[in-house]
Amino acid sequence: MSRGELLTIRNYCEIMNGIITPVQMEGLRLLLTPFPQEEFNQTEDRKVAAQSLGVTCLDCHANFNTNPAFHLTPDVRPQAARFRLDTTSLRGLFNQQIHGSKRTLRSVEDFTEFEQRTAYFNGDHVSATRKGVNLPDRTNQVAMMAQMQNIIDFPPAPKLDPFGRLDPALASEQELAGERVFMGKGRCAQCHVPQTSFMDNNMHDLKLERTDRCRHSGPGVRSRRSARHRRQVRSLRPKRVLQPLARRGLLVFARPALETTCLRAFSPWNKEGPALLGR
Repeated sequence: MSRGELLTIRNYCEIMNGIITPVQMEGLRLLLTPFPQEEFNQTEDRKVAAQSLGVTCLDCHANFNTNPAFHLTPDVRPQAARFRLDTTSLRGLFNQQIHGSKRTLRSVEDFTEFEQRTAYFNGDHVSATRKGVNLPDRTNQVAMMAQMQNIIDFPPAPKLDPFGRLDPALASEQELAGERVFMGKGRCAQCHVPQTSFMDNNMHDLKLERTDRCRHSGPGVRSRRSARHRRQVRSLRPKRVLQPLARRGLLVFARPALETTCLRAFSPWNKEGPALLGR
């Protein structure tokens, strides 16, 4: 729909006029309007040389995909324990039932409203007030932003049938062999269910505290890290066009991302993980 152009506040109306409804158009305008953010604002506490009007939602989620930047997770403390998060793709948001990676937000409206204090200001309401937080009205603004996001579909996948399985007439032998591992020995489809766009709309605890050693000691640190490891199963549909693929912006190709996922999902204490990779 964007005619191969990057949607901005300057061109969105010309590109989208007559394609989306007035309500969706207003939602798109808000998603493309800059608002102050922790690092980009008019105060002296910023990470750029010149004062800035702020950032827009689609600066990072470019054309509802990703740019692909990463940032520190906003809802983990102490500061040194915060880890990097990839900017997730918004493709396929129409079919997603929970949002926020590990926060289990149950609607796009909740996610849109919540991000003004988390992604924009790292969960620091004092800093947000000082730098000019934008708190969109739930009825007149958030709902319209959500309506625009809720029409975003996945990228085309011409080799998949309506049930999420490969079409043997279109797929190569190597792709079909990969599907057999995905559905069988690899057990990927137990969470990434093809019939539900390769996700299951549940949270899963992979118990990563067994491999990620906490850098801090003290009361409550273990419980915070354990809660942090309960993650949403993300759809695999955007992976074809998404960079980086995983692991806090470090894995930019599919193979290392797959290897890391297998090894961590099955853990070093389970011999299945290395076996799946032929090790």
